[in-house]
Amino acid sequence: MENNYNQAEQEVKETAVEAQENINNAAKAAEAEVAETAAAIEQKSNWGWLGLLGLLGLFGLAGRKKETTVVAERRDLESLERNDRTARS
Repeated sequence: MENNYNQAEQEVKETAVEAQENINNAAKAAEAEVAETAAAIEQKSNWGWLGLLGLLGLFGLAGRKKETTVVAERRDLESLERNDRTARS
């Protein structure tokens, strides 16, 4: 009877070792697949066009006039103070 317990215990230990090895192998395979997928995505994506659009925008800002002109001047603005508004009404 004790021999059966020892044999069962040995089989459980062997199964645990095999399960741990399978888990480690699966983790390594998943890590390799993720790295491969990330490399493929990086290879396909090209963000250089975004930088070129930014440079074109900067060049567009540089070409504008530097002086500002006042189109119309208004002198009939109401005061922002509450007392002044109520006195006029």
